[in-house]
Amino acid sequence: MFLSKNKYGIVWSTLILVVCLMPSGNLPSSSFLSFKGADKLIHFALYAVLLILVGKGLVNYFKFSYSINRIIVIAFLYCFFLGVGIECVQSVFVVGRLGDVSDVLANTIGAFTGIVFLITHLKKRARKT
Repeated sequence: MFLSKNKYGIVWSTLILVVCLMPSGNLPSSSFLSFKGADKLIHFALYAVLLILVGKGLVNYFKFSYSINRIIVIAFLYCFFLGVGIECVQSVFVVGRLGDVSDVLANTIGAFTGIVFLITHLKKRARKT
């Protein structure tokens, strides 16, 4: 039951893990993402979407047993610790990649932005019912 309610968050988490733990030589290059700070924009977007997907999955799973505030805190902590963990693993185990505190900051800001979108979505959904 938990897995079926959270499948999109799990798939997105897996995508983040695969991309972020690739050796630097295997990363795709794109001229459209060649500007300074593009990697921070990518981190921001990945974690904003992750927070929304994980948050919605947890809301659907826990329904009435947890408050929305508790679910948002759980989703945020998941995103935060995933981002910190990936940066730690990159710095030790991934060839050509370094852990970066500014990536963690971009992840965190993205997750906070995801909270805003998730709350907005949940309020709209509550008004419809």
